[in-house]
Amino acid sequence: MVKYLVTFIFLSYFLSNQTFAQKNSVNGKVIDTFGNEIEGATIYLLQLPDSVTVKLGVTNEKGNFIFSNLKVNVKYILSVRSLGFEKTTKGPFSFSSATTSVQTGNIFLLPSLQQLREVQVEERHMPIESKPGKIVLNVASSPLFSGSNAYEILQKAPATHVTENGISLNGKSVHVNIDGKSTYTSVSDLINFLQGLPASSVDAIDLVSNPSSNFDALGAGGIINIHLKKDQNVGTNFSVTAVGGFSNINSSFDPNYRDGAGFSINNRTKKLNVFASYNYNYSGQYRTGGVDRKSIYNNSLTAIDLAVINNVDRTGNTYRVGVDYYMNSKSTLGFNMGGFYNIFNFDKSNRSGFRSSTEIDSVIIGSGMQKRKLGNINFDANYHAVFDEIKGDLTISADYLKYKKTSNENIINQFINGDGISYRNNIDLINSAPVNYNIKAAAVDYIQPLGKKTKISGGLKTSLLNNRSSMALISVKSSSFVPNPDFTSSFRYREDIYAGYAMLSHSLKMLDLQFGVRVEKTISAGFYDNKDQVIDRNYTDFFPSLTATYASGEKANLTFSYNRRISRPDYEDLGVFIAYIDQYTYRAGNPYLNPEYTSNFDLSHFWPNKISASLKYSQGNDVLLNVLKQDDQSKTLTQIRSNIDKRYVYGLNVNMPLQLEQWWDLTLNFDGLYMKYIDHSTVDNYSNASPDVTVTALQNFRLKNNYSIDLFGSYETASVSGIFSFKPIYYLDIAFAKSFMNKNASLKLKVDDIFNTRKYKYASDYENLALSQFEKYDSRIATLSFSMLIGKSTIKSVKKPASGIDADQQKRLGQQ
Repeated sequence: MVKYLVTFIFLSYFLSNQTFAQKNSVNGKVIDTFGNEIEGATIYLLQLPDSVTVKLGVTNEKGNFIFSNLKVNVKYILSVRSLGFEKTTKGPFSFSSATTSVQTGNIFLLPSLQQLREVQVEERHMPIESKPGKIVLNVASSPLFSGSNAYEILQKAPATHVTENGISLNGKSVHVNIDGKSTYTSVSDLINFLQGLPASSVDAIDLVSNPSSNFDALGAGGIINIHLKKDQNVGTNFSVTAVGGFSNINSSFDPNYRDGAGFSINNRTKKLNVFASYNYNYSGQYRTGGVDRKSIYNNSLTAIDLAVINNVDRTGNTYRVGVDYYMNSKSTLGFNMGGFYNIFNFDKSNRSGFRSSTEIDSVIIGSGMQKRKLGNINFDANYHAVFDEIKGDLTISADYLKYKKTSNENIINQFINGDGISYRNNIDLINSAPVNYNIKAAAVDYIQPLGKKTKISGGLKTSLLNNRSSMALISVKSSSFVPNPDFTSSFRYREDIYAGYAMLSHSLKMLDLQFGVRVEKTISAGFYDNKDQVIDRNYTDFFPSLTATYASGEKANLTFSYNRRISRPDYEDLGVFIAYIDQYTYRAGNPYLNPEYTSNFDLSHFWPNKISASLKYSQGNDVLLNVLKQDDQSKTLTQIRSNIDKRYVYGLNVNMPLQLEQWWDLTLNFDGLYMKYIDHSTVDNYSNASPDVTVTALQNFRLKNNYSIDLFGSYETASVSGIFSFKPIYYLDIAFAKSFMNKNASLKLKVDDIFNTRKYKYASDYENLALSQFEKYDSRIATLSFSMLIGKSTIKSVKKPASGIDADQQKRLGQQ
């Protein structure tokens, strides 16, 4: 297989260098040092020895030129000039009776140093931009994101809900990519990773609610793609960042501290781009909470009041190194290695009070120390080629990811009666839950324009996942360690996914159409205790997508999109195990989970000033949700992942970026949803529905002497999510920034949740359990961050469209 791939790459490389010859002709291509074609360069054909100009030409939109019908036995030389570049020459060359053409190959023009010193181009992006098919968070454009991590950044994203239990977009679960690559992790591991990914390593975040068929079909609500920073400037560039701050949960000053530092280095030449980065961050965080559980069994009320106090210290390390080799102006070969290593230390304490009336019958006091380590390392190779003759675009990639997590917890339970006297011996436990998995993935994508208005594209992808996880709850008795068989198990899981897609795009006078279909075959198997097979799935799914955009010049455009998507159960949710949380709370796996399927419809209207409005509708079947089940006799509560019948989501999103003054920008975002969950499998045909309205306002004030102030406010009404009903949430953030050293350095001060109002209150009434709960994190966080860029400030390379269709059409089709 490898030799065929290598042969194919070098054959592509050879073909991408070929040009058509004419009689007694000289032809070639003019490009810059980034490999971009230069249109409009002036070519002088000079005859030696007097350097007399005999012909004059100009390069076309692809940077190509040709001079034909030249004389035999005469020496020629080329002089190439273009505004903003240094003049260069090529030759000499001549023709004989046996020679009909001369191919100069690529002629490189270097940027004019004098012009680069005199011209400075400043491009300012709004922190939150609405584009066709997606919403973009430009992380570096606002000090509100500085000193944060990716988890905290997403909490400010429009139409996005982020909690410890998962991430949703437009009310539905979402799949997260890093630089277009799937994260492949479970929900809990993804949250841990995002909490360790600092904002200083993030360039931008795309929120794509209706991705086309060339994307993986994962994620009922679409895809969130996190772009990591990668400098593209010519020469050597070096940047450093540093951050420090603290957070506090209540009026008494008992802060948790946070700090971090990082660097990135990039060196780009005509043939190579070498880059590396490393970021370290530490943060502490408090969490307080309470749960009020009530149940009636045999006409007897039992209530359990749980109070929780947690403190967690997070240490995160992320790194990345890679190289891009520009084989020629049309072929690039890249290699990357990256990963993270995070350490979490949890200090837990909880108090469970049991009562049958108003009096406390007994109390269980639990305390625990947990240390969790998780890390991964990822290798990827990629090849990209453009074929001038047929205007084709080819991308090949291969990835290998290895992930490891260890989790060890020491737990002590004390038992006290209503009089405050211990009525039984303490229970000392050790809880261990290691996880290991590796993933191999490969993909090939090809785009072929058919004229100026039509293109076809297709691709193949495979991903092979192998997982091994185990759980062990051990009782400590008289210095001996006794495994508890009810809470000890091992689980192996394998999931192979084979996918292929095809898309057709066609542009009419005022209408752009894109239709695609993706086919995914899933083969999975799970094994319990290394012997018994408990999961055996083999299914094939079709995922169509359709986008139709009506546009009229500079006027507004209207886009309709549809797609079908899948959410597969996490491998952790499929295991046959019972995980211990506390003496009366467990988490259980469910090997009978089915995939969730969702159909999404979207009608969007875009105006010239980038104001957008979207109407949304989706229907989900076999919806994956966390539910709570209580055993009435033992009073134990089990959290389990289950399928419920239906979820309906109706939505309206409006995004309005406004420039109120030359120095004052305002971005308003309105997200209105109506969500309804229906489950006919319960005795009383469970139903939960509610509107959910979120309004955010981001203001940017640009002051004199490179000072700026950003103010962000958010308010969300009462809402529902699955079996839970939430109270309103509101908060206000502020940030100050000062840039200096010709804007190559900046200092930013940010305070999140100024008035300390961000807290979560929710309740559920499902089957035999009524529950109300609140959680409060130390969300009031103050950070001071510093960043500086050292190196050449040269013009950046211009990213070319990945196909022969013009950039404007790609944007209207939602591909950029």
